[in-house]
Amino acid sequence: MAYENNEKKSAIITGGGGFIGRQIAKRFSKEGYALVLCDFNLENAQNVADEIIADGGLAIAIQTNVKEYDDACIAVNKTIEDYGKVDQLVCVAGGSTRDKMCYFCDQDKDVFLDNVGVNLIGAMLFAHAVSKHMADRKSGNIVFIGSVLGSQGMRKSAEYSAAKGGVITFTKALAMEMAEFGVRVNCVSPGLVERGSGDVSNTNYIGRNCTGDEIANAVAFLASNEASFVIGHNLVVDGGWGLGVQYGVKPGRY
Repeated sequence: MAYENNEKKSAIITGGGGFIGRQIAKRFSKEGYALVLCDFNLENAQNVADEIIADGGLAIAIQTNVKEYDDACIAVNKTIEDYGKVDQLVCVAGGSTRDKMCYFCDQDKDVFLDNVGVNLIGAMLFAHAVSKHMADRKSGNIVFIGSVLGSQGMRKSAEYSAAKGGVITFTKALAMEMAEFGVRVNCVSPGLVERGSGDVSNTNYIGRNCTGDEIANAVAFLASNEASFVIGHNLVVDGGWGLGVQYGVKPGRY
């Protein structure tokens, strides 16, 4: 049943059941968004939706394979049906091949095709599914999640670096097109995030991993009116990792 007040802002978050997706969803809910949380793992997405509902927010969980265009269209249509429109699209779904990292010449083709599919093609499919709706309304905002590796690369992560590099460049090109219709497109590129990452003492100046909240804050800024003149930007949130590996830098030395 459609939500009665179509003035309420709405947002689709892919990867909404994951660690970063959850933090972004909670932040958007606090700012008054009605949410559609898309995730391959429906249970995880539903858990996040239940959290938001328990806190007085609005959220729907949808099982989604971001590599399937039909799934992207279903999510967009469901958002319009229930909330009247799509104000925000945040493409979080993705992930590295960390457990299968190896030289590209040794990598299984199915692994790198899947990684590019989830990280890059999935973002493109969702953007395509929503872009005409936003262009017709002359309103909307899209934020992609890239990676610091998308701009600097890393050995044994060629497929992930390529996919995230594609996300960053796609952001710029799509921003050029969509600005004509009053739609802003930007990207947030994290460094190592606290969950699942190891020692970071030699990878950035701050000496710790990025938190999910810090990524959510960056996304919320780009989605807000405070960033109304920002398009095609890749906001790097990496503690300085992209400045170069700093061997020997130890936090708290002085």
